[in-house]
Amino acid sequence: MKKLNGFLKKSFFAGFLVVVPLIGSVWLLWSSILWIDQKVIGFLESFGFPQTWNPSYYLPFDIPGLGILVLFAGLVSIGALARFYFVNYFITQGERVINRIPLFRNIYSAMKQLFSTVFSENQDRFRKVVLVEFPRKGVYALGLITGIAHGELQAKTSQTVYNVFLPTTPNPTSGFFIMFPQDEMTVMDMTVEDAFKVIISGGIVTPPVRASTGVSSISSPSVPS
Repeated sequence: MKKLNGFLKKSFFAGFLVVVPLIGSVWLLWSSILWIDQKVIGFLESFGFPQTWNPSYYLPFDIPGLGILVLFAGLVSIGALARFYFVNYFITQGERVINRIPLFRNIYSAMKQLFSTVFSENQDRFRKVVLVEFPRKGVYALGLITGIAHGELQAKTSQTVYNVFLPTTPNPTSGFFIMFPQDEMTVMDMTVEDAFKVIISGGIVTPPVRASTGVSSISSPSVPS
């Protein structure tokens, strides 16, 4: 009976770990698609687009993912137009007007810089996981390097410092921004995805040890004054 109970218990948890994450992932993806479809289609119809443009108007069922396709096509079209000098001129003039609006200009500028950096083609700076002592010596936390400090932030320090984001558990979208000296960080071999698994699970999920890349420190790029 003990062997049977052990077998049933282990089999149950094994099946649970296989089925639940799969169902949860499918449900989250499906819910996101339906939410985007609802928002995009509702937005277009609120601007006077007739329902006849929607293929679902002629079909007895809705087409999942239509909103995503429309959103993708719209962003590509806007991006293509923005690359033309004539259209880009008006965008530049519009940004100059925005830069004259108090408070709104600060929000717009911060968001534009954030997304420009995140979607930059050079994303190597986001792929380094480091181990740092935080919130005090002898206590360690995982962090993600977001870049090297520039300007006054770097000039007022006695050594090269890096911008490090320390995600919190279980919500990694919030965290702490701290500037660490280069010699106080230990570069990890784990990927960013593995680091998030550890952080979200509170240490319950531990990724396997990866083969060392031989990189034990961070190269020091030139620091502008």
